[in-house]
Amino acid sequence: MFFEGSEKKFELSVNSEVSSLRQLPKSFWAECVALSQAQIISQVSSKECDAYLLSESSLFVWKDRVTMITCGTTNLCQAAMFLLNHFGVDKVGSFFYERKNEYFPRHQTSDFFDDIQCLQKILPGQAYRLGEANEHHLYLFHLDRPYEAPQTDRTIELLMYGLSGQAKELFTKENCQPEQIRKFLNLDKIFKDFLFDDFVFSPVGYSCNAVKGSDYYTIHVTPQDVGPYVSFEANIKNLDSQYIVESIVNIFKPKSFDVIQFDSQDVKDVNFEGFRKINAVEDQLGGYNVLFKSYYEPKVNYQKAEKLEI
Repeated sequence: MFFEGSEKKFELSVNSEVSSLRQLPKSFWAECVALSQAQIISQVSSKECDAYLLSESSLFVWKDRVTMITCGTTNLCQAAMFLLNHFGVDKVGSFFYERKNEYFPRHQTSDFFDDIQCLQKILPGQAYRLGEANEHHLYLFHLDRPYEAPQTDRTIELLMYGLSGQAKELFTKENCQPEQIRKFLNLDKIFKDFLFDDFVFSPVGYSCNAVKGSDYYTIHVTPQDVGPYVSFEANIKNLDSQYIVESIVNIFKPKSFDVIQFDSQDVKDVNFEGFRKINAVEDQLGGYNVLFKSYYEPKVNYQKAEKLEI
């Protein structure tokens, strides 16, 4: 069994000419999500953010901004085009589209370059690759228009490959119950007083969203033997990035991981003992300071060849 956990993501902000995005009905967002070949499973809301848990990842809606993340073989570009056409490009303040390197890109219905050709029909932008093409990397496209990000705006993405220890044992167990996973993750210790929403997929797989005020975090786990993958993302302003990375890595114990940071101010770099940093990219893109870093666990023993599913 294989499911592509590697995700696609876009973030779109609108200017003050647009009424609050949260006033749009749930049916509007369901239509948007359906265009990417996903469905809304559930919803949790704070005073400032609506968080939708999807059949393939997550959607977050604020008054003036929306972030959507999808995995599997979804076509996220179609959902992005739906919103761009609905609001009008002239009312868009900023737009980012990300696509991580995939385990099996041949299974996808499009690649990054197909998506960008589609987006550029209505949206002027610049495309980049963060990281080496033959290693972990991130493709990124952003609106080519001056943008001043809010001073407190920061996001951290932690993308993990492989599972080990208790995390591997728990998440690869069929019919695992949500209560077992919540107890193991113990996220209340790290992120206090968040409204929480989660879902366990059959036979395996797990997603959760959490919100508090305008802050959010989300976790998605695809733990199958071929291509195990875990993603974590948050915009929590009052927590140190180093603390977040250490806490999440210590839970899942991945074999390798990438850290992606967007910050309107200087990016606070992170480091992690026991892993070797092999890739680091730093740049100013779309009004943000952006940092991409890859970490690998050093191999000390010979391994068996891995049998592939054809």
